[in-house]
Amino acid sequence: MRAGTHSLCWCELLHERASLRCLFATCGYQAINLSRKAYPNSLKTIGDHIRKQRLDRNLFQKQVADQINADVTSIRNWESNATSPELQFLPGVIRFLGYNPLPEADTLMGRFRRIRTTLGLTQEELARKLGIDESTIAHWEQGENTAVGPYQKLIEEFVEREG
Repeated sequence: MRAGTHSLCWCELLHERASLRCLFATCGYQAINLSRKAYPNSLKTIGDHIRKQRLDRNLFQKQVADQINADVTSIRNWESNATSPELQFLPGVIRFLGYNPLPEADTLMGRFRRIRTTLGLTQEELARKLGIDESTIAHWEQGENTAVGPYQKLIEEFVEREG
């Protein structure tokens, strides 16, 4: 190597965060800030929210996966928006973020669905809890039927209690 130059070491090439010092003291290299390049410009998806929070907290994807109880491949896919978190992971995602990234709803049925999703409940699981048929919930959420009478009250109570 010529004086005044050095080759890139493995940690310079692999690490995604700013200010990581090379593990080899002989190099003395301080990694460039790659996180800003990978930082989401806007928070359009749940994956964007996860990536922003992870970078803000200087965490590895493995650390996030452990907190959410998911695998690293899932975190990578969510952050790259290749896939979205499955329903079962949403409570963990919300705990990790410290807030709910799902859009607010302005109708009773919209709030009902948002709460169900936030809790990580399938239509079948919620139907069992409420003592109704799962197809009833599916029809409500798809707008095929409207809850009236005791069913309307059931939804209102659920939204009040869980929301």
